[in-house]
Amino acid sequence: GAHLNPAVTLAMLVSCQVSVCRALWYVVAQVTGAVIASGIVLGVRPSVVESLGPNKLNGVSPGQGFGIEFLLTLQLVLCFLATMDKRRDMAGAAPFAIGPSVVMGHLAGISYTGCGINPARSFGPALVSMEFEHHWVYWAGPLCGGVIAALLYDFILFPRGSDFLARLKVLCHGAEALDAETEPLLEGGAPEAQWEKA
Repeated sequence: GAHLNPAVTLAMLVSCQVSVCRALWYVVAQVTGAVIASGIVLGVRPSVVESLGPNKLNGVSPGQGFGIEFLLTLQLVLCFLATMDKRRDMAGAAPFAIGPSVVMGHLAGISYTGCGINPARSFGPALVSMEFEHHWVYWAGPLCGGVIAALLYDFILFPRGSDFLARLKVLCHGAEALDAETEPLLEGGAPEAQWEKA
């Protein structure tokens, strides 16, 4: 799926749904895209517009900002995991769930933190405008929120039945390793390795 957000990618990594290598490349692409897009916006903006849109804390402490970013990202990532779960019949419903989740997050947090909920989106404008005050809040809050959301979803809200060791293979070999291992079982057959043992 289109992660577009390092917090979502980290959640998918913790959930053993993407490999470490793929997750790293996703984050590199997300951050690079955010920086390039911010540079383009800086170049085409009208001269009367002074701010490029970097996220800033407004009337809250860095600790409170962390908490706000944590909670807003937690609800977004839980929504993402629930709608993208292959065990649920949600075909085509992802935009109708994730979109309102993003809107809800912005309505709740934009007046306090600018509603980062995406470290890449926060980093691009910060780098281009060189405004990094309390920038750690926009990385730590969303990344921690993404990790906790993945753990909550996988172990409490909707636990996965697959073998934990099989899921760990995904970290090295990608989701294809898990799909290849479970597909014969879903079709009522058995992997060839099991026939050899018999």
